[in-house]
Amino acid sequence: MWRRLLYLLGCLLIALPVCAQQQFSGGANGCANSHATLVSVTNTATSGTSAVQIVALSGTAKIYVCSLTVLEVSGTSPTFSLESGTGTACASNTTVLVFPFTGSTTTPSVFANPVAVTAAGYALCYIQTGTTPVYKFVLTYVQQ
Repeated sequence: MWRRLLYLLGCLLIALPVCAQQQFSGGANGCANSHATLVSVTNTATSGTSAVQIVALSGTAKIYVCSLTVLEVSGTSPTFSLESGTGTACASNTTVLVFPFTGSTTTPSVFANPVAVTAAGYALCYIQTGTTPVYKFVLTYVQQ
């Protein structure tokens, strides 16, 4: 069942117009590893302007963000970004992976091929700015 859902998500991502894309640089693409387990995170609605952990760090594993689809729901001048780091909610050694961007309430922002990779042993977090920002997102990743 999960494979069908991920397949449908992939078809949806291909069918949607690509609004923004960040170049991936460095090393092997964990998302292309046929032996890796692709995990999907669906968020019904984000809130707040503090970093929120999406994927926990795991020893020396890297997190390969394979796709990200973001839709703005509400807020005044809201932005959305991804970062990696250590400590609670990526509080230490922070690195921006997807730079802050303003979303759209009508057209999803789609990132793919892959989006980014964390350093080994780092967690993955989202962070928002603005007044009462609310976004919805779907993210797929491989941790290895």
